[in-house]
Amino acid sequence: MTVTHNCVLPNALRIPALTKLTNKRIVLASASPRRLQIFRQFGLDPEIIPSKFGENFPHDEFSNVYEYPVATATEKAVEVYRRLVEQDPEDPPSLVIGADTVVLTKVPEAGSNIHDSLLPDIRPDILEKPHDKADKSSYATRTERWKM
Repeated sequence: MTVTHNCVLPNALRIPALTKLTNKRIVLASASPRRLQIFRQFGLDPEIIPSKFGENFPHDEFSNVYEYPVATATEKAVEVYRRLVEQDPEDPPSLVIGADTVVLTKVPEAGSNIHDSLLPDIRPDILEKPHDKADKSSYATRTERWKM
């Protein structure tokens, strides 16, 4: 039997910014059960409306690999917001939250200069959500080579 314990104390997350969101229309532009769980721990229960954004930015167009997931998350939120406003201009969401998770290979060691890691020969690869078992296997092989 597995016991799940919420280690967050009930009063720990009662901060003004979150309190102001309590009666607002909040939308999570993701179908991730884990992301929803995190928001619920904060006392928020967002509507779940997954984004239809294609997540097709070319990785090499970003001068810094860390900009890629930020840009993708932003576009996911914008796509959902526009779609909802188009469907019902009288009921726009107060907040739309987008998120993107990627795995970086060849991550620089702690304390190293982040810009040194972005040289073309050691630039981290961006791995997104695997689409099938072959992708998962490929990702495992690619990340295993870079474990310290």
